[in-house]
Amino acid sequence: MANNCSQNVELSGNVMHLVNSTVQIYTGTTSGRSNGGKEGGGSNGGRGNGHVNTEIISLRWVHCTGRDALPAGAVLAGEDPDGDLLYVGRAYHDDNQLPAKVVPGKGFAVVSNAGQVVRKESFEVLCCGKVSWVRPEHGSVIPPKAIIGGRTSTGEALYIGRGYSPVKLMMGKIVPREQTLYIAYGGWEYPTTQYEYLVEG
Repeated sequence: MANNCSQNVELSGNVMHLVNSTVQIYTGTTSGRSNGGKEGGGSNGGRGNGHVNTEIISLRWVHCTGRDALPAGAVLAGEDPDGDLLYVGRAYHDDNQLPAKVVPGKGFAVVSNAGQVVRKESFEVLCCGKVSWVRPEHGSVIPPKAIIGGRTSTGEALYIGRGYSPVKLMMGKIVPREQTLYIAYGGWEYPTTQYEYLVEG
């Protein structure tokens, strides 16, 4: 099983250049941990052997808990510093619906809001057969078919994105009004203005 998203990456100083990025889609269950990490079954769903799914699946959100197996077609978003695979999700917190990092190897999802990082045991997983990562053009322009990952309590749309935390390329939430991606990292929100949108197609 591949251990992260297929991508071409160039890094010059603090500037991120992501070229021709693609996204892997998994079907069946997954170990939740990359090669070299611990794999295994057990009571925690989502652990087992993963398979790449080449079929086209319509974009959908599937409700899960930390005990459930990962749904077929879950969108892989990379891995955390511990080597656990991360999947695209969303969850509610303080009346906000927020993009979430789903960590099946640990049995929870993670959201960030107002500087806080919170674990969630009830969440939704994004399943889609054809998605890609796209850099925004001209700063604040949202790419066509960018996937909304949630909304604030006031109705502001939040998008799914990825960028560099201090140690890894990781997913987070894009706040277009601020032209900033916020990544849940190390117990706090890490902001960056260098990021990509997740788009359908």
